[in-house]
Amino acid sequence: MAALTRCTQFAGGGTLLESEPATHVFSDVIYVPTGDPVSRAGLFDHGRKLIVQSAHFFGANPLATPQRLGTEYSLDTVPDTAPDELYLYGGILHDHFGHFLLSSLSRYWTTLWFEHPSAKILVHSSSDLDLLFAQDWRAAIFAAIGLSRDRFTRLDRPTKIGKIIVPASSFEEENFAHRAYARSCNALGRRLASPWIGAPDPRPVYLSKERLSAGVQRLENEATISSVLERGGVEIVYPESLPFPQQVALWHNRPTIVSFSNSALHTSILAPGQTTINLNYTELMNGNYRLVDQVNGARAQYLRPLNGSITWAGSRGGFQNAFVAHDPVGIAEDILRALEFRDRSDRLRRARSDRTSDDRAGNLALDRPTRQSCHGIADAEGDSPVNGVLTGSAQLRTGHSENSWWEVDLPGPAWIERIRLYNRMDGDRARPGRFSIGLWHGGPFYKVVHRQTEPVGFGGLDGTPFEWIAPQEMSASKVRISLHGVGALELDQVEVIGRLRAPGSGKAS
Repeated sequence: MAALTRCTQFAGGGTLLESEPATHVFSDVIYVPTGDPVSRAGLFDHGRKLIVQSAHFFGANPLATPQRLGTEYSLDTVPDTAPDELYLYGGILHDHFGHFLLSSLSRYWTTLWFEHPSAKILVHSSSDLDLLFAQDWRAAIFAAIGLSRDRFTRLDRPTKIGKIIVPASSFEEENFAHRAYARSCNALGRRLASPWIGAPDPRPVYLSKERLSAGVQRLENEATISSVLERGGVEIVYPESLPFPQQVALWHNRPTIVSFSNSALHTSILAPGQTTINLNYTELMNGNYRLVDQVNGARAQYLRPLNGSITWAGSRGGFQNAFVAHDPVGIAEDILRALEFRDRSDRLRRARSDRTSDDRAGNLALDRPTRQSCHGIADAEGDSPVNGVLTGSAQLRTGHSENSWWEVDLPGPAWIERIRLYNRMDGDRARPGRFSIGLWHGGPFYKVVHRQTEPVGFGGLDGTPFEWIAPQEMSASKVRISLHGVGALELDQVEVIGRLRAPGSGKAS
């Protein structure tokens, strides 16, 4: 039985912006440090209002911020004045790795720091700057940007700032992302990882949290999943065991990375769009994962547990949220099938692109135009529902009608060897029930080659698709799946395995 299906619910929104983020200059500013006993931290204008371009927000709600829109201090009541005439604002330096990559790093898209090389970078932080820069990953990131510890400063008391330049955030969590965020982070990642970027390694990677002693969330029996994946040819990597530049190099060198939702996935922004499978613990996924993937051009697949296959076990073992997988072997096998299906499709696309000869049968329906009797709301990832990605959900979906049908145009006249139908796993396995498979090769009618007169249940991502095998090679230019009776046809994927016929002959090409 399948343990995973497509995750379609995300917290927060996400707008992609082609425009460059803005830079703002402010005079007569009040700086309130983190931890001040009177006022929340932030930069405030001479009217005691929060400078929103400097603020840290979560999503579109302007009240979703740890800061306040005003301060109790005024220019008259702040006794201290900063010693320098000009400062550059570097935002909040978050202690947490993930929030640092998403929110802190989002202000470093600009060359402002080098246009004013003598100006200090003023930041907010809850920790001492020396302690922050003692973290190898943080020091490595700023070194790759070209900024050393001595460029940064923070103030311990409310202070008047004569003039400060504030670069706007290029990424705001669960809200928006500028393309500049991805461009600057990709360039940063190349500088960080350049000594370790080499020839691509075709093996997929699974990022494991097994060896972490504390964190936000983890799967307690993850070791079983890792073991099955490793036997299936997936390399198991423990990110915290690698120097940070080598963690970044993984995203440059490996074609596919699989992981349960965690901050290590945000490292993907330091490499141009890769292929990922993001496994969530619950039905609702943090929208930051999708927003990062979208702005970075990643080919991301989001999967969630099906039918209670993962449940929450409370706060224990050093983690705020511990989860238990009730079918860890099934989860791992679903992952392997999703990897194999996508890899098979990608290899076929490469063969088509390179125009290389390939005597093996391939999926002639891949990426091809489709039509259907009436339209439902499909979950397809891409322009064609036959996209080479198994999700466990209905990517091919007609509207509810009598004798609904769906068909696909093949690249040309072809010999058909077999047809596989992959069912959605988040619904009724008994569907589609009664149906027919028809082949068309000219003329007014389809030739029905299979008629399923008794209801049949079959799977998809769980490895049990319906398969029709031609008694001999049969010719077709189109394939149609027709439902018997009233209902909606809902499938995950369709494979039409065969070979194109050579022009002017009856032989396969």
